[in-house]
Amino acid sequence: MLKCTALPHPSLLWLCFFIFNFSFFISSAFADDWPMEGKNPLHHAISTDALAPPLKLAWTFAAGDSITASPVVKDGIVYAGSYDAKFYAVDAQTGKELWHFKLDTEMIFWAPAAVDSGIVVVGGGDGFIYARNAKTGDPIWQVRTDGMISGGGTIVGDTVYVGSWDNNVLALDLKTGREKWRYFTNWYVQTAPVVDAAKHVLYTNAHDHMGYAIDVLNGSLIWKQRVTFQVGYPNNGPPCLDGDRLFMAVHPAHFLCAEAASGKRIWHAETGANVSGCTVIDGKIITGTREGLTAFNAADGKEIWKFAEKAGVSRCTPAVAGNAVYFCSRNGKVYALNLDDGAKLWEHATGGPIDGSPAIAGGRLYVTSCDGKLYCFSP
Repeated sequence: MLKCTALPHPSLLWLCFFIFNFSFFISSAFADDWPMEGKNPLHHAISTDALAPPLKLAWTFAAGDSITASPVVKDGIVYAGSYDAKFYAVDAQTGKELWHFKLDTEMIFWAPAAVDSGIVVVGGGDGFIYARNAKTGDPIWQVRTDGMISGGGTIVGDTVYVGSWDNNVLALDLKTGREKWRYFTNWYVQTAPVVDAAKHVLYTNAHDHMGYAIDVLNGSLIWKQRVTFQVGYPNNGPPCLDGDRLFMAVHPAHFLCAEAASGKRIWHAETGANVSGCTVIDGKIITGTREGLTAFNAADGKEIWKFAEKAGVSRCTPAVAGNAVYFCSRNGKVYALNLDDGAKLWEHATGGPIDGSPAIAGGRLYVTSCDGKLYCFSP
């Protein structure tokens, strides 16, 4: 390590000063990463960056086809898969491609990735879960399931948890891919699970209309409860956890708050949306609706504010930075709203519908679109 004391020439002092400040810039720029869907295992999609709108377009990266997977960001690299069967790693500052790998079939990448310990994990439409070196893209391991993977992985410690359309939730060793346990539901699992590491509980929902709580130590069932309101309507909104309460959007057009310990329903509200993720902050639970975004009181489910737009919010989990809520719509736009009252602060139109969630890292906003582009916005 270069020391800054007793240097014989002033030019070395300047060199030392540059190295120190450059290192500080690099560590600060990537201090607040977004390494998985919903940012963390609890799906608290809240950035410590004070990213205030309006934003400007910094760069775009063009894949070979639509991108519906939510981007994730870790250590200055943005990751997202595309309908062109390729999974991309892109420089977060410049938008230049660093590496990619392609599926052996013509299946798509739909699932968001998850990154930790120098390993990026992503599920493919071919039913495989892939682990690659996060910097180089070199293969580390792959695990085959019997169904496609559409939800992101959730990484806690040395374990990655993934749901598959083969009806299983799997716990895999992050470094080796070794299976630790699996839990079989009665229908496919489409979204990223929530994991409460302190209480050793995983929460997920499946297309069998049920919500599940699973012991992460051994894969045993703690509880399962019916969470949908109508036969024939599955639920696939990514849940989020806040203390002793579990939140999720469920079919048809409802939002549910349940006791985390038992799965017992506390309240529910009509939203008009079927699949949106949710974010909880300052006593508000924010989720997509058929025509925009709604903030409910997390305690009782009463509406606080609603932002109406003539397009639905699909799989998007809203992201919060400072006093702004960022979300994406099927009308192809990304928005920033005031957290207090839902007033529109900024918008930007992409060239196609947006199904994924925004990510915030290093003071920038990242969004994918069905126009085949990855977008980066900066203040």
